[in-house]
Parts: sequence; C-alpha cells; structure tokens
Amino acid sequence: MRRLILGAILLLALVTSAPAQPVPPVIFVHGNGDTAGLWITTFWRFEANGYPKDRLFALDLRNPTARSVDANPQAGRS
Repeated sequence: MRRLILGAILLLALVTSAPAQPVPPVIFVHGNGDTAGLWITTFWRFEANGYPKDRLFALDLRNPTARSVDANPQAGRS
C-alpha cells in the first residue's frame, strides 16, 4: 500500500511538472480597403475552440498600391 501511494505521488508530480508551451499569437491582417472588424466571427471561432483571447490580434492595412481611380487601369497597381 505504501508503494502504491508513493508511486501515485511520484506520477502526479511528473504529470503536473511538465512545462506548458506558450500559445503563439495569431494576427489577422485585412487590406484592400476593408476593416479588421470583419475578422470578428473568426475571433469567436478561435475562442470557442479554446484559443486564448489575449493571443488574437487584427490589423487594418491599407493597400498603398491601389489604383487612384478604379475605372482606369494603372500599371503595377491592383
């Protein structure tokens, strides 16, 4: 009985002492004139699947090479 208790304590110590891996951040980037707010449903899905909220980020990124006039094609611009 004594060995069983000591074995259980040792096993519990080994299981709880494993270092936790840090969760990498996820950065959602939306460009082309849209807003980072469009990622909200994706945020919710990540959170619902257990991803920590403080590791999710969204950015607005303007497209600097966008055409100045959408009706006219311009070389090297989308």
